[in-house]
Amino acid sequence: MGYDISMRRYKKAQTAELSFYIKKFELFPPPNPKKIKKEIQPHQQKFMEKFGIFPQNLKGKNVLEIGPELRGTAFIDAWLLDNKLIKNIVGIDPLMFLHPRNIKQKNKHYILGIGEYLPFRSESFDLIICVNVLDHMFSPSKALEEMYRCLKNQGILLISVNCFKSIFKPLFPLFSLIDRPHPHHFTKDDFIELIRKHGFKIKKVYEEPRKVDVRKIKTLKRYIARYLGLKHVVILCKKE
Repeated sequence: MGYDISMRRYKKAQTAELSFYIKKFELFPPPNPKKIKKEIQPHQQKFMEKFGIFPQNLKGKNVLEIGPELRGTAFIDAWLLDNKLIKNIVGIDPLMFLHPRNIKQKNKHYILGIGEYLPFRSESFDLIICVNVLDHMFSPSKALEEMYRCLKNQGILLISVNCFKSIFKPLFPLFSLIDRPHPHHFTKDDFIELIRKHGFKIKKVYEEPRKVDVRKIKTLKRYIARYLGLKHVVILCKKE
């Protein structure tokens, strides 16, 4: 399955994403480190432990998060808060100028860029995290090529995306028209196939239903998410 889109469509997605974050910043100011440690870090630790990933095992390693949450609550911000044992903690996003830099760490670096063209040497990272980003990208295939290139041998990729049931696949072109931030849509099988196609060895597939507040349903996609099973699919894989 191809995932080619026009630059015009990609720009619409990025404009919608920028608008989303501006509104989010107005409603929910970036939390301070104390709040992150108390409310967000435990949740992220529990999530990563499902995949056997622990910060203490990353001593002297390099970690990259592609498309981190820009309010300062990303995995590199919360899960790795105050972690000085990791050599380099890097985040990259085309909207990184929005990041509040609310956490100061000498080993943490924020880079303005895109996943399709990672400005790093081959085999630079031991762990790459890419959570709910692939469906926002210009080229998911190119981004996965870059992840594979930048990941060290035996390195880990933890990647996720929201997936629809296969019955809705014929509607994906319609979804792309009405769901501006997401130019791409996936089924679970398509997502798994795409990961394997780019050379990664899948070690674990985990899925969880998306919880949607019925009172806030405003779009066809959210209706489907609530009643017909949109799921968050997380894949743990390695470069071998």
